[in-house]
Amino acid sequence: MTERMNADAVVDFVSAIVAYDNREPTRAALAAWQESATRGRWTLDEALDALHEHYAVSTEFVMPGHITSRVRAARRDQHEREVAERMTQPPELPAAGYRMSPDLQAVHDDANVRACFGRDQGGCGQPAGQRCRDANGFTRIPCLVRITGRPGATITRRVPA
Repeated sequence: MTERMNADAVVDFVSAIVAYDNREPTRAALAAWQESATRGRWTLDEALDALHEHYAVSTEFVMPGHITSRVRAARRDQHEREVAERMTQPPELPAAGYRMSPDLQAVHDDANVRACFGRDQGGCGQPAGQRCRDANGFTRIPCLVRITGRPGATITRRVPA
């Protein structure tokens, strides 16, 4: 991640806003955007991406909350992608004297976990191509039923041989 926005970066950012909606930048407006950038911990690149994305889909006058929401969503998405990438690596085999449960073995054997997203109706009930969700509606990557293709799949941590 790059540096947080300083005063010069805020001026650059507000200049981009002016290019979209012709608002008049004032010292008070710059101070307000600086405060929002600090509280939201934005970088200039993140804020500009969020601004362009906002105006690509909305005619609403952009406010700091729009930018913070989009920056956070982009960070969550990036984090989920990184987790998914790490999940494509097979887990290490258990220590000698233990065997994997059949469900954990299926996870280990499926070196390309992303393929499981093509399976319809995982344990979470989401259709193919959609992220898995837990009972509270939060996304998770991915549910065990999708990975194994077996309804009711569970992981038993270690089963004595």
